This record gives sequence, C-alpha cells and structure tokens, in this order.
Amino acid sequence: MTEIEVLKCLNHPEREAVARCPSCLRFFCRECITEYSGKVLCSSCLRKAHDAQTRLSARSWLSCGTAAAAGFMMLWLIFYSVGRILASIPQQTHGDTFWLSVNHSPPISSEHE
Repeated sequence: MTEIEVLKCLNHPEREAVARCPSCLRFFCRECITEYSGKVLCSSCLRKAHDAQTRLSARSWLSCGTAAAAGFMMLWLIFYSVGRILASIPQQTHGDTFWLSVNHSPPISSEHE
C-alpha cells in the first residue's frame, strides 16, 4: 500500500483523508475541511483564523474611535479659538454704531401713502 491509502481522517478514522490542513498539518476527510481565504482549513484552524480576524476588526474600530475623538477635539479647539477671538473684538465694533456708520442709505419705510 502507498502512503496516501494509509492516511485516515483525524476525526473519522474509518474514512480516508482527502486534504491536509496547512496550519496544523493534520489530515482530514471531506466533511472535516472547508475553504477559507483560498486555503483548505480544518474546523479548529478555521475558528482560530476567524477569531484573529475578529480581533483585528475590534482593533480597527478602536483606532477609528481614537481618530474620531482626536478630530472632535481638534474641531472643538478651532471653534473655541475662533470664539475667543470674536469675543475679544471691542464692543463698539459689533454694536449698532459700527453698522450705522457703514450703512449710508435711508431706512425703507413700509407705509405707503
């Protein structure tokens, strides 16, 4: 007998192995393997690969949240600074006297005679 005929599935010893998991290097039958990201993996290695991808996804959410918080703080700082600058402008600039000196046209009357 050749070596390929002797190989049996790790989970089902009565079945012949049809594939070898590239991660754990064990042999499995058709029911015990699946294709994931272009690789044929066993169920335990598939679970590990999925958990690793989920952890990576959680890290990316954390980094997005950190970037969003930093962006919010930068916008707050910009608006706060603009507000401080506007508040430091003298009162007569944004009082009625400034606008009256700029507007030389007579007021429009709403009454018609």
